[in-house]
Order: sequence, then structure tokens, then C-alpha cells
Amino acid sequence: MKQLCLARSLIQQRRWFEAKQHLVAAIGVHPESAEIRLELARVCLAFGEPQQALQLLQPCLDQGINSPTIDSYYWKARVRAAQSSKQAAQLVGEALS
Repeated sequence: MKQLCLARSLIQQRRWFEAKQHLVAAIGVHPESAEIRLELARVCLAFGEPQQALQLLQPCLDQGINSPTIDSYYWKARVRAAQSSKQAAQLVGEALS
């Protein structure tokens, strides 16, 4: 997956917009790819779009894909999508339990 490799390189360079373009194209071809979903979720979080990141990662969890990295970004997105600091603190507690 050439686009995924290129997107990862762009992410390392913090070239978020360009990375997102490549990842959106890649997920159109490979919607089942957990790797593409994870990288696109990372970019969404960088853009302050936690709900979109959650929508990308939830299918991975639903399929039973257990990855510390996916779990980490899933919980980051949940905390950032929280409506209040109290709710965010509760989510952190839930993530750690």
C-alpha cells in the first residue's frame, strides 16, 4: 500500500492535510484496513475531529482487532469528544480499568 507508506511519512513531517488526502483515497480502496483507519484517525485527532476518529476506529474494535495502538487512539478520541472535563475524567478512569 504505497499511499499508506507515503501518508505515514507525511504524518511524521506533520503534513497533516496531505496525509489526510492520501489516507482518504486509500480507505476508499481498502475500507477494511485497520492500518489505514488508524492512521486516518490519528490525522483526524490532529485536526480536532475526535468524532470522526471514533467512527474510523469503532469498526476495528467491532471486528475484534485488539491492538494497543488502536485502543490508545480510540480512548484518546473518546476523551477528546467528551462534553465536559468531568466526563473526560470518567472516561480516563474507564480506560485505565
